[in-house]
Order: sequence, then structure tokens, then C-alpha cells
Amino acid sequence: MDLTKTINTPYNNAVAIFNETNRLLVENNILDSTGTEVAQLDSTPSNPAWVFALDCRSLHTSWQEQLAKAYAALDPQSCEEDQVLVLAAIAGVERGNGKPSHVTLYLENTSNSQITIPARTKFTESYTNHAWYNDFPITLSPISMAGYTGRVAVYAEVDGALSVPVGTTFESEDFPDVSAVTDAACSVGNDIESIASLRNRISEGVEMTDYMTQCVNAIERLAGIDSCSIWYNTSNQLDMILGTGANEVIVPPRNAYIAIKGVDISEKIAETYYTYMNSPATAGTADKKTSVCQIGQQPLTVCYDVSKPRHIAISVYIDWATSAVGVVDAIKERISSYSGTLTCGEDLTAQKVSEWLSDLGYGTIIGVEVDGGMSSDIDPMEYCVFENNQNYNDISVPSES
Repeated sequence: MDLTKTINTPYNNAVAIFNETNRLLVENNILDSTGTEVAQLDSTPSNPAWVFALDCRSLHTSWQEQLAKAYAALDPQSCEEDQVLVLAAIAGVERGNGKPSHVTLYLENTSNSQITIPARTKFTESYTNHAWYNDFPITLSPISMAGYTGRVAVYAEVDGALSVPVGTTFESEDFPDVSAVTDAACSVGNDIESIASLRNRISEGVEMTDYMTQCVNAIERLAGIDSCSIWYNTSNQLDMILGTGANEVIVPPRNAYIAIKGVDISEKIAETYYTYMNSPATAGTADKKTSVCQIGQQPLTVCYDVSKPRHIAISVYIDWATSAVGVVDAIKERISSYSGTLTCGEDLTAQKVSEWLSDLGYGTIIGVEVDGGMSSDIDPMEYCVFENNQNYNDISVPSES
């Protein structure tokens, strides 16, 4: 009988001990008081030994219950939810972090006064019925002056895969004279890993294989950082070469390279990195930054690069015969709304641009080129931008030849 898993009733436990006792009496030929028959215990209420066995087996049942609870506490599939987190820590299995969704709002000041919207201003929408908050302040000029419009990224109040479509209206009770609407696709977040998933990974002995992903998510949660990318050299002997020319980075064996997009907040990056990773991160360009944290009595340093924008040329070819008036401006405005939304080192592809334009409805898109081909080729410490203004003309819709 496996006492760590099985819980029997006092009656069944008493029967079990009587059966075992009777077996031993027969095995050893123990005779009864007549001297002619093998002694046997009767499991009847009139037998005092039976009543005593019931009392003893009741205590035995209590022991079984306590042993079963102790066993369950070490079994990720049957323990309480709080205990799952304890077992995960013992097994070295990290619970997957959640991440909030974020989206860019196009703001317009409809008043004749300058308006400054501070960080952590609450915006609401009726599509998901959640609150969203901006990380950075923004100032809008009066409606009669240049600069009365602007864009700001807002983050959902909760982690999870919230998504609002392009054209969703947002409102802020604190700034009723500011109109806000999404003009770019939502960057969808994710929920914290479920307890059920964590139970399964502990049971299967699955170590956390995405510590790096967890680290990226945590760094991206830091105020001021739009995105983060980490490259890890898994080789024990060979260097990993990233980038070209002045952007070349040599990543030593078993080392990491970090690039962020956003504001330099060095005092937080090292602490966050070493919460998830135990490999050094010393690679970087000549302009790399450093961040230091204290783990116990040991100071640990992390190097990283603040990524720089790289302008990408985009050409969109359309069927002019089926295209409506205003198609050129609509295409340029739509593509411009995605400028700077890709993460560090993420290449822009013609397919992605086509997806951005898929619901535009102005005409037939017959081709897209990115930097004269199907994809950009940016370095890890760069991110793609594409603008049409007085300084840049990155987006074109070539006329019929």
C-alpha cells in the first residue's frame, strides 16, 4: 500500500490489519484456546480487538491524510496554486511575465490654448473598455498654430492581448479639447503565464528556455524604453559578429548584446537584466553605455547600445486606372504612421508594408519595394523610420511611366 497517495477509511484500514494478522496466524500455525484450530480474529462489533483496531485505524487514516497532503505539496499537478509558485522556484522554472498592449494615438488640440498632457494621463476607449496611459508628456500648440497635432504611445492598464483597431477613438476626462484616435496597428501584449501551464512545465521538467524573452519583456516594461532586443552567443569558442562598419559588434562566447530603443536609463537595465540572466553582457559599439547593479557584495556591469533611427526608402506601385483620388496621400499617411514602431534590428519587409495597406480601400496595390528590394538590411543597433516631410522623402508612389 502506497501510504503517500492512498487514503482509506478507518473500516478498510481495520479490515486490512485483521487480514494481515490472520495471515500471520495461519503462516505460523498459531492455535486457538482449544488447541485444535488455527486462531483467527473475527471482524465483528462483539470482538473487543475489532473495536480497538477501528480506533487505531482511525488514527492511521489521519496519518494517511497528512502524508497525502505532503505528497500533494510536492506534486505540481495536485498542489494548491500558491504552492505551484514555490515548486517553480525550487525547480528553477520561471513563470512567464505578462506584458501590456500599446498603441499610438494621433492627438489634435481643438482649442485656442496650448495644452500640455503630462505622463500617466488616463485615456479610455469603448472597444475594450480599458484604461490606457502614456509614459511621456506631450505639448500641443493652439489649433491656429503649427504643432497643434502630435502622436503619443499609450499602454494598457493591464497585461494581456488587448487590441484596438485603427480608427478607434480615445478620450481623456482631463483634456476634453484634445481629440485622440489610433492611426496605427496595436502592438498586442500577453497575459502572465497561467498556473495550469506552469504546472505542466514543472511536471515535464521543462527548464525556462526563454529567460531571454522574459528579460526583454522586463526591460521593455521600464519607463522610457519603447523596445529592447538581445542577441546571445551560444558558442563556447567562437565570437558572434553583428552589424557592419562602425556598427560592428563582437559578441564573445557565452555573452549577450543588448540594444534598446528609447531613453537611456542605465541605472535600471543591469538590475533588470541580472534578474533573468546570469551570462555577462559586455558587448557593444564604440558608443556603448554601461549600467551597474549590486548583487550581494558583487557589482555587476551590463553594456548596451541606444539604437539609432535609419531611414528606409519605400516605393508603393499601384494600378492608377482603378485608384481613387487621394490615394497617394492616403498611402503615405498610413505608412508614416508605422514609422519607428519596429524594434531594434528588425528589418522592414515588402510583405509587412503590404499588410499595413491591405484595408486602405483606395485602389489596387500591385507592388512594394523596400530599399529597392523585398527587405531592408539594418544593423542590430538601428531601427527603421520612414518619413515624408521637409527633411525626408522616404515614401514614394511612382506615377505611371
